Amino acid sequence: MSQKKRRRAKANKQAAIGPSSEVGPALHPDLLAHSRPPPLASSSIVQHTSSLHVGPLPAPSDLKAYEDIYPGLANRIVTMAEEQSAHRRYLEAKVITSDVRRSWGGLIAALVVAVIGLGGSFIVITMGHDWAGATIAGGTLTSLVGAFLYGSWSKKSERLEKAKPSSSGK
Repeated sequence: MSQKKRRRAKANKQAAIGPSSEVGPALHPDLLAHSRPPPLASSSIVQHTSSLHVGPLPAPSDLKAYEDIYPGLANRIVTMAEEQSAHRRYLEAKVITSDVRRSWGGLIAALVVAVIGLGGSFIVITMGHDWAGATIAGGTLTSLVGAFLYGSWSKKSERLEKAKPSSSGK
């Protein structure tokens, strides 16, 4: 582009937006007056109040309201919560007892497998079959270590799953 065309384009641009001291295009005063929002005639304040109660029982004010509606209902609600709590503790005790029994059962089964596998490998080695005995001993130890590692991994993943926040809102 030649210098003459550049000067003409610059002059046209300045004519469109006004003198170079202004930031933007020149606006008519009537346009500025209409661009302002009208003043508010009155103002109001809106306040929202909410409350949240978490627990097995309703809030005390709610219990009183239930009692006012139906005498004895608050006592029934409290009794129901106490029974549910006792039931939950009973189930948790059963689960713990079951887990302990299962753990002991696993230890005893591992001991039996180890004694049979390593005892058998010892007998095979003393009969002169070194490679077969070593293979039996290695297989026995590998299976025991693998079972132990799998159990540890599954318990860890179960704990992590329980620690995650529930997406269902429970």
